[in-house]
Amino acid sequence: MKRYELHAFYKIDENKTTEELLKMIPKDCKPTERFLTLNQTDEPEKSRIFYYGALVLHRNANEQDLEGINAKILEMKPTVLDLVTGRNEKTNKLEYLRIIQTSRYLSTNDYEAVKKVMAADVKFLEEHGMIALRTKTELDVLGSPEGYPLTDEQAREMGKYFEFHFKLELLEDSGSNNNKYDNKLYDIGKELQKLYGTIVPFSYNLVEPYQRFLNLRFWDNGYNNIEKFIKLFTKKILEYDCIVSISRTISEYIVQDSLEEFDYPWIGSYDDKVNLKEVLEKFN
Repeated sequence: MKRYELHAFYKIDENKTTEELLKMIPKDCKPTERFLTLNQTDEPEKSRIFYYGALVLHRNANEQDLEGINAKILEMKPTVLDLVTGRNEKTNKLEYLRIIQTSRYLSTNDYEAVKKVMAADVKFLEEHGMIALRTKTELDVLGSPEGYPLTDEQAREMGKYFEFHFKLELLEDSGSNNNKYDNKLYDIGKELQKLYGTIVPFSYNLVEPYQRFLNLRFWDNGYNNIEKFIKLFTKKILEYDCIVSISRTISEYIVQDSLEEFDYPWIGSYDDKVNLKEVLEKFN
């Protein structure tokens, strides 16, 4: 049985920024309630439903709309992420690509069924005021016995890419989306890029629990060499004092991406690929 993760990336069809919308989430919301928050105002035309406090799905919602949306989004995991693309030299502030996405997990050997579920989710959210920018389907490498390339030759033939996300536990957690180590984590990514030759971008969640990640993407490399490199890479990460542990490594093979160039400014493109076989020979 293969395990898939489905992502759909959305644009807010509104004038308000994500930051402004996030500030409007009631602080006493329970986790389950944060999947759906209706903000009533004195002006009915400005009433909005917030999808995890960030996505505007519908105007002038009635009870039927509420019930339908609530049932649907409880099947999905909504996320607001900042993909750090650089740092302003004058202000020392990080620059980022902000994305809003949904995630859904499926265990099946029927890829046609996966595509139908993705299409249904996109249709549903677009019917409620969202603009779909990109869809992405990922195969969970650790949870699937096959479906991804093991050798470099297979990787070139299949023509897709691997992606890895390393969830970091830090020495001190600020409990907010402005962590004291964010600039340091950006620097660590740059140091690792200089060491290994592959881009190591930094990203973080804007909603609780404000997770921090270092990330990797590989083209034309099979999992056999990638697995060896990951062991080398994670050992190096833990040498930094501010990182206590890697609490989770998300390992994915992307089988479908409708707009791969969407996050090139963050993680690089095919032209930035590295030959892991050469890297491993250098460090072993």
